[in-house]
Amino acid sequence: MEEAQKKAANWKKLAEQAKKKAAQEMADAEAAQKKREEELEAQRKAAQAKQDATLKKQAAAFKKAQEAAEKAHAAAEKERKAKEAQQIAAHKK
Repeated sequence: MEEAQKKAANWKKLAEQAKKKAAQEMADAEAAQKKREEELEAQRKAAQAKQDATLKKQAAAFKKAQEAAEKAHAAAEKERKAKEAQQIAAHKK
């Protein structure tokens, strides 16, 4: 009977060790998954910040180009009116 008790105690000890090992492996896997999720979130935020900066830069460039186009149009309109006034004055002479 003593031998059977020793074997049972040994099996119980092995089962507890296996349970502890499985729990530790599960905790390690969860920690690794959490770390990976944090890394992915950091990468996502960095990519979003980069995209936001690119869009802001593009918007600024578009605004500059639009303002330049408006100035060029205004200058062309002013020149057209001046030529028109010159032609009218020349025609009246």
